[in-house]
Amino acid sequence: MLDQQKQVLSATREVVAAHIDLSKRRSVPFEPHVLSQLTSAPQAVALPGKLTEAAAQQFALDWVEAWNRRDVEAVLAHFAEDAIFVSPKAERIFGTARLEGKAALRSYWQRALAQIAELRFELEVAHWSARSETLTVVYQAALGGASPVRATELMSFRDGRVVRGEALYGAAQNVT
Repeated sequence: MLDQQKQVLSATREVVAAHIDLSKRRSVPFEPHVLSQLTSAPQAVALPGKLTEAAAQQFALDWVEAWNRRDVEAVLAHFAEDAIFVSPKAERIFGTARLEGKAALRSYWQRALAQIAELRFELEVAHWSARSETLTVVYQAALGGASPVRATELMSFRDGRVVRGEALYGAAQNVT
């Protein structure tokens, strides 16, 4: 899939480069058949089973709310059965940063929540890439009464479900 994405990106660059006169810094009109292909490209159309920008943004809001309720099942409802999740915090609990399958995720998150008296997430921003079906959620995470840390979750989707996620944790301060 990555090779196909690279080929599409390369082809797009070639088309754009062929239609920009860099010596004059002005655009040259696209030929009608090229323009019709560009405007009907897959990324311009919501395909069945794929998230839209609005659905991805709503997912991010729902995800934060589910964590703030400590509702592991609501979080898991968005994950595929064979989902993979990577987190440095999982390594402390399970001895491995990589977890596979909903059952492993459920066990990890339940055990992690049992160790945290307080949890509060605050969404900063969510970025959706329809082309790669990836949602990047940036948020402040206050765990166990400690100062908030900036955190990021990278989630890859297939058929509207998370198939791969990775948690990244940053500075112990609000950097917005």
